[in-house]
Amino acid sequence: MTNVRAGDIKNYVKAMRADSRCNGWVAVVGGSAGATHAITVALDTNATPNNDWPHWMQTGDDRPDCAVMLSAIYDFSDWTPPTDRTVTDPDFVHFGMHNYAQVSNPIGVSTLANLPLNPVNLVAGAVAHGFKPIYMINSIGDHPTAYQQLVTMVCLLQSNGLTEGVDYQYLTIAGEKHSFAYWGSDDGQGNTVGQDVSGFLLSHAIGLP
Repeated sequence: MTNVRAGDIKNYVKAMRADSRCNGWVAVVGGSAGATHAITVALDTNATPNNDWPHWMQTGDDRPDCAVMLSAIYDFSDWTPPTDRTVTDPDFVHFGMHNYAQVSNPIGVSTLANLPLNPVNLVAGAVAHGFKPIYMINSIGDHPTAYQQLVTMVCLLQSNGLTEGVDYQYLTIAGEKHSFAYWGSDDGQGNTVGQDVSGFLLSHAIGLP
């Protein structure tokens, strides 16, 4: 998924909403790099300039109605390693952070922090425009996405006045599985992660029987 650019995902979301076979309701579920795509399209209220492709947010709100993230990167500049490691995998920083951020060479933490695509930089705009419900999930020992990524986003949402259980939900599960590998794992409350995700999507579904 790191070879798919954010504009491609935005185009897919717009295409799904415009499909005459559907009712216009769109939800996005992504894992790992796909989860970062999901949070980006859920938060990004910046219009594509100069009528450029994919014409995002130019004639209305193109964001999905809700989004689910399994092991997302929420802050490109946070290189905290997973809980059982002392250092971050350098390949993860180079091929994960830099590749996803669409920069060809390592540019450092401070520059990554200020990139427009960095999800933490999109929260304030999403709040001002109308926040879409999101559900964020990680395992406590998630490899390679450090659990700290989830903590960073939860704290940011709270500081922007958003309400847990209304605007956002989050789940931490035991173990060190990553992304869809924990789909069938116990959530600690008698359900699987997959069941939790399905329940979240159904709770926000629009126009479904």
